[in-house]
Amino acid sequence: MEPIPEEFLDLFDKPAIATIATLLPDGQPHNVPVWVGYDGSDVLVVTRRATRKYRNIRRDPRATVTIVDPDDPSRYVEVRGTVETRDDDDPLEVVDRFADRYWNVEKYPHSREADRALLRIRPEHVSGRRIETPD
Repeated sequence: MEPIPEEFLDLFDKPAIATIATLLPDGQPHNVPVWVGYDGSDVLVVTRRATRKYRNIRRDPRATVTIVDPDDPSRYVEVRGTVETRDDDDPLEVVDRFADRYWNVEKYPHSREADRALLRIRPEHVSGRRIETPD
């Protein structure tokens, strides 16, 4: 596991939309926007089990998450790793925390009956930077 550098941890506290890239059956990338969090060891993404990204991860657990700083679009962090799902995780608890951060609502307002999974991406490679812009 590679830790996420301190200088990028704030990106996981902002309402920054991330993208997750997974691999389609033919090897092409599949990249979609997601809400994202970090629990100190894993990058967290909640998804419905019926989604293409979930099916991709079940077949090939490699994934990349990229977050661009909404306050400074020249700053980003990329996390590559292997996804794990656990039966003891509560995806609704996590999506409620995300809904608070992203939408300022206490509970995720959409279907709570959907079959959701919490994707835990264990960082194996982390890179990021801030591109210096001219004054």
